[in-house]
Formats: sequence, structure tokens, C-alpha cells
Amino acid sequence: MAAVLCNFISNVCTGACDAIGKVACLPCRACGLCTKELSEMFKSPFCVYLSVALGLNLPSIVFACRAAAYGAGGGGCDDQLNWMYLNAVLCAINMIAAIYISERIQKERDHTVTVNQLEDGTYYEAKASAVGAGGDTSRHNSMERIKKTLCDDKGVAVYIVFAVIYLIW
Repeated sequence: MAAVLCNFISNVCTGACDAIGKVACLPCRACGLCTKELSEMFKSPFCVYLSVALGLNLPSIVFACRAAAYGAGGGGCDDQLNWMYLNAVLCAINMIAAIYISERIQKERDHTVTVNQLEDGTYYEAKASAVGAGGDTSRHNSMERIKKTLCDDKGVAVYIVFAVIYLIW
């Protein structure tokens, strides 16, 4: 019963992420910019993580930009504006790190791309994922990529310093 429920929740999340990916990519398809990247981001297992990380940090940046556009406005709000600007910078770093971490974990997979020619002269690409020990391609390799990214990556180490500053802030 638990497996059926878990499967249902997984299908609902996958369908929702696919729908969000199609809607979010619609303006980009019109001009042809970064459609594939946005679509893959919303179809990834990190869809919920990225949605929360980007969605909760974006308002701080928007409000800081609006405050910068209108100026201090008088009334001795300089300290509050400085706080808002620093908070916006830390939120931007948090958003960039969320995208970076999810991309590193997903792109670390070993793919072999081969170009094959069919009998009619057309070409196609075939991707093959590397198989882990004992034929395991998912959980073991995924845990290794997560461990490598979170523990050994210098970019994540710099982000952890900023995350501590963000938490103290």
C-alpha cells in the first residue's frame, strides 16, 4: 500500500513539474533562448528544491531593486535600505548556489554519446549512462555524486561560508 501511495505522489509531482516546465518555457520558446535548460531544470528531481529556493529568495531581490529605483525616500531609512541590499545579495547567492548544486549533481553522471548512421544516411545520437557496481545506475551513483558535490566541491565550500553569514544575518 505504501508503495502505491508513494508511486502516486511521485507521478503527481512529476506531472506538476512537467506542466510548470512547459508553462515557464513558453516565453523562451518564442525567442529560442535557454529552452532546453529551463525545461530540463523543471523536469529534474530537483524541481521542488529549485522552486522553493528560487521562489522564496526572489521577493527580497525584487523589493531591494524597487527600493533602489525609488531611493531612500527620506525619513532616516538608510540603515534599513542597507540591510535590504545586503539581504538581496545573500538571496542572490543562495539562488545561484541552488542552481549550481542541482546542476553539478545531475551533470556529474557519466554519459557516453555516440553518433550512429542509419541505412538511409540519417544520423542519430544515443546516450548511455554509466552503470555502477552490480548494475546499479541510480541510488549508488546518485549518492556518490551528492557526496562529491557537497563535500569536495570548492564552489559549495564557498557557498557554505555565505550560508553561515546568511543564517547569522
